[in-house]
Amino acid sequence: MIDPVEQDSSDEIGQLTGQFNQMMASLHEQKITIDRQTSENDQLLLNVIPEPIAVRLKNGEANIADAFPSVSVLFADIVGFMEMSRAVPPITILRMLDDLFGAFDQAALELGVEKIKTLGDSYMAVCGLPYANSEHADQVAALSLKIIEQLQLFNRQNGTRLKMRVGAHSGVVVAGWLVAANSLLTFGARRSTLPAAWNLQASLIRFRSAKRFASISVNHSI
Repeated sequence: MIDPVEQDSSDEIGQLTGQFNQMMASLHEQKITIDRQTSENDQLLLNVIPEPIAVRLKNGEANIADAFPSVSVLFADIVGFMEMSRAVPPITILRMLDDLFGAFDQAALELGVEKIKTLGDSYMAVCGLPYANSEHADQVAALSLKIIEQLQLFNRQNGTRLKMRVGAHSGVVVAGWLVAANSLLTFGARRSTLPAAWNLQASLIRFRSAKRFASISVNHSI
């Protein structure tokens, strides 16, 4: 901020000096407000997409697509969620998902896994993009086990008997982000990796099956 000009008279020059100082103070306050809003917007963007992609979008790239040769993808969902949601008040469902997915997010953060999105009761996470990671399979398998642990803890604390299916797969992924009509859109153009992870998740019936699969994944990269 420019230091205010010293005002030592009350004549026309003094009045102009006072107005100038007021204008500079107002501009400084506006800059502080803009900087704060920019920081908040940046944080909101980082809540949606990974930081390297956010930087590229801010630098003017509108369509981004990158191939990642070795990535692990995880899908998880709650067994019987649709039936349960019809019998339970919406606010109860919302709080349950918030508690569960919040615990999953923290576990993913601690394990170095990137949460991609949630859709209803479905949870998707990846490891190995946008940063390469040779331990991606082990870390996703560890997250699978952590999800089951958090579910069991939730059941004990709330007297519920929820079950989850968790599936994971490793392979090549092509991931992309694009901006269209001033809206940020995300997409994943993938090979067999994502469908395989989804199919594995869909084929599991109980959380014990998911735990067994995750244990195998630690020792056998697919």
